[in-house]
Amino acid sequence: MEITKINDMHIHVRQGEMLKSYLKDSEPYVKRLVPMPNTLPPLDTVERLLDYKKHFSETQTTIEPVFIFKLYDDLDPESVKEFKKAGALAAKLYPVGATTNSEEGVSNVRKITNILKALEEENLVLSIHGELMTSFCLDREFDYHKEISFILQNFPKLRVVMEHLSDRRSADFVEEQSKKHSIAATITVHHMLLDLDDLLGNNLNPHHFCKPIIKTPPDKKRLIQAAISGKPCFFFGSDSAPHPVENKEKKGAAGVYSSPVAVPLLFEIFEENNALSKLEDFTSTFAADFYNLEHKKEKISLIKKSWEVKQIYSGCVPLWFGKTLNWSLE
Repeated sequence: MEITKINDMHIHVRQGEMLKSYLKDSEPYVKRLVPMPNTLPPLDTVERLLDYKKHFSETQTTIEPVFIFKLYDDLDPESVKEFKKAGALAAKLYPVGATTNSEEGVSNVRKITNILKALEEENLVLSIHGELMTSFCLDREFDYHKEISFILQNFPKLRVVMEHLSDRRSADFVEEQSKKHSIAATITVHHMLLDLDDLLGNNLNPHHFCKPIIKTPPDKKRLIQAAISGKPCFFFGSDSAPHPVENKEKKGAAGVYSSPVAVPLLFEIFEENNALSKLEDFTSTFAADFYNLEHKKEKISLIKKSWEVKQIYSGCVPLWFGKTLNWSLE
């Protein structure tokens, strides 16, 4: 089966020496990606963004980046124009402490209304890690809906992406809100495949630990329904997050490394649900439309050929390691 090479609209490829390796794990499948800005140091100034762009170009990858910068409470709204001039198409909102390297995030969306207004005026996308950190861990995403509702109601022209849905109630929320607002959501492979039994049902599996945390069988079922629905408000973002083995197994770092296997797994999910005809829109069309990007023409072909997922890719344990996949690049 042939599809347009995909857009991964939410991915962590880090920085430094490993950036090139992580990009190579995505390169066979991905034409365009949005590299998350919670690097060290974070992409929270124009100078850091420009440095990262230069570093990215030096990898000589064939993947086209869509650059995004990190918000914080005291960001000067005037700098939003400078970020746009530097090539950024989006800004990322991390609640303080929500995930890796988010300690200097946004404490309250009501403190950044002047920044949100600037984003709206510059027609940039607002990407949100939506979790209310004072709530119980399984309810944090749901409880953040009221914050997103505040943004949608007060900034009606702002395009908003709720990232890496993990809760069935969030799928319902995005679908309903998209009827009257410019809101969409990314959905990951691991949130469609895993539930809490995979994380801690028998033995604790640190390689399945991520933020937002994977949830229940009804949640993953609803996310699959959203992904295969053919509705433009849902598109692919892997949230692939590489961590060295030691950091995962000894420190419990949050993140699932799915880049080497995400697309073959998507083929399996969509095939099992008789929805292969809708896969290309989910991976390659809807996000481009939402971000006002051109449609790419480069294709990839996958065939029904089984292969076993290696234990290690680029120093990280991948999703589905040791298991057999049924789709392979031709």
